[in-house]
Order: sequence, then structure tokens, then C-alpha cells
Amino acid sequence: MHIDEDLVSGLLSALHNFSEVELKQHGIESIQMGGLSWVYVDSKEYNLLLISADEKGTDPNTMKFRLEKILDAFTQKYELTPEKWEETWNGNVSKYHDFGEITDEYISQWRQAEKVMSAANSLDLMGVAQQILNLFTNIIKNAFTSKKEKELHFQILKALTGLLKRPEYNKDPEIQKISFDSEFEWNIITLNPVEVDSTLLEQILLRLINEIKGIFLKYFNTPLYYEQMSQEIFPYLVSSWSLLRKLEIDKKIVAIFLST
Repeated sequence: MHIDEDLVSGLLSALHNFSEVELKQHGIESIQMGGLSWVYVDSKEYNLLLISADEKGTDPNTMKFRLEKILDAFTQKYELTPEKWEETWNGNVSKYHDFGEITDEYISQWRQAEKVMSAANSLDLMGVAQQILNLFTNIIKNAFTSKKEKELHFQILKALTGLLKRPEYNKDPEIQKISFDSEFEWNIITLNPVEVDSTLLEQILLRLINEIKGIFLKYFNTPLYYEQMSQEIFPYLVSSWSLLRKLEIDKKIVAIFLST
């Protein structure tokens, strides 16, 4: 469906003005609409309302900073002052079309920076998951007989294979590299953090951890389960708490291990 950009801008401007006049507030700063986050910067100095749209979940403060950066670049390129803008602005935008090249360059730089930051978070997430899975292996090696170890290996491998076959994961070549060999060795940390989909990576790793926890509960009664977790898993979670919070998975991880 084609959306008329002028109509959207007009609607958003009207909403902003309504909130200022009718609600006697400082105006709407951001809303969720059409699957996107919309953020506004109201430049009283130039009598301009700047509007930006990005994916849901994008930090509004970051979006506002970028709008302010674009306004600064715009006024510098055309050597504008508030007085000059008021004198020359007549509603004709055609003479500013070449500014689109500058905004495109900014967007390209910001997207590249986001990709680097996402890769760093993915690498941290892979490290956390690798460590937790290694601790699961320690529990298996210390608490089970060789026969039970083979049973657990089969069930864990079956759980991993089932996850990798799910349609949301089977098209990501990096996620398909997750493996669990006959020696109980996990391969997660070697995934390419730049190429992997960070959202899918978090989903499958948390699901995998939850699946293995469920397998453990079939072999341990509840008190013994918590005893094993307290010896191996919980100390690691406590020591890594700041990292878990930075990755915004702290509550998810706690919910996994405390549910039985």
C-alpha cells in the first residue's frame, strides 16, 4: 500500500498542534503508528517541526538527536539564520532537494554504526549462552552416569535440531552453524556476529536454554534441580548480572531458571 508522505506529515503536524493548543502541553514528542516509531523535534527558533520514523524499539532520544543534527546541517548548508529563514521561506521545497544527499549520507553512517553495535551485542550474547551451555555440560558430567549422559545428549541434540528446523531459523546460515557434538562441546561463539540476525539469535538461544532446563527437570526433582543450578548456573548469572542487564535479557534468563 502506497502512503502519501505529505498526508502523513500533515496528519502528524496536526496531532502535534492539537496537543499543544487543546491539551495545553508541550506537544506530542513520539507515537507508535503504522508499525513504526515517530519522533518530533519542534524548532521554535526556525518555526519548523521535524519528523522522523524508524523501527519500533528505536531509542526516541537517539532519533531526536539525529533530527537535531540534520537541522544543524541544513541551516549550515544553506547559511540560514532564523531571520533569513523567515524572510526567504515561501513553501517551495524544490531548491532544497539536493539536501537529500546529505541526509542519505547521515543515515548510511548511522546504520553502519548500528550494525557495529548490534554485532557487539550479538557477540556478548553468544558468550553468555556458550558459558551457560558449558555449565549445563558440567552438571551432566558430574551428576549422571555414562548411560544417562548418552540419553541426555540425545535429547539435547534432538531439541537443538528441532529448533534449527523451525522456519524462522532455518533460513539464517549463521544460526544453522550452532552445533552440539558427541563430546558435549557447543559451537556458538564462532558464529559471525555481523552476519547473524541479532533478534533471531536471542530467540533461539533463550529457547535452547529453556529446552535444556526442561530436560533437566525430567531427571531432577525440584529441590535437586535448584541445588544443581545453585552450584553451577546461578553464581555465573550473579557475576554476569551487569552484562545480562546491558543485553536486556536479565529478566528473561531469571524467568527461565526459576520456572519449574
